[in-house]
Amino acid sequence: MTRGFSPAACRARMSPRYYRRRAQGETGLIITEGVGIDHPSALGEAGLGENSIPTLAGVESVAAWRRVTDEVHASGGVIFPQLWHMGPMKEAHTGPVPAAPPMRPSGLWGPVGRLSSLDAGICPA
Repeated sequence: MTRGFSPAACRARMSPRYYRRRAQGETGLIITEGVGIDHPSALGEAGLGENSIPTLAGVESVAAWRRVTDEVHASGGVIFPQLWHMGPMKEAHTGPVPAAPPMRPSGLWGPVGRLSSLDAGICPA
């Protein structure tokens, strides 16, 4: 899902080289590591050490991903982001926006009885 090399959601300097090497290895399609979407509840902790996750939101992040895609394209590769929203697996009070409650991207809790870090009774309506 992720390499965990993006502190503060920024791309590490080695990321363009990392993805370029995969394109140079004649990979048909590169699907990136999980990339947090522009939603306050998209990223946080779910008990598995989900830290240093890249995002695809904002001028700096988009510019960094542009450098990555330029390197991949220059090497003859094709790349697509693996968009990531943790949904109800995000633990409350974690992530880049700790005040954002855990929720599905739609803002709805969804069906009861599915794997989640929260009890359905405490989820936002």
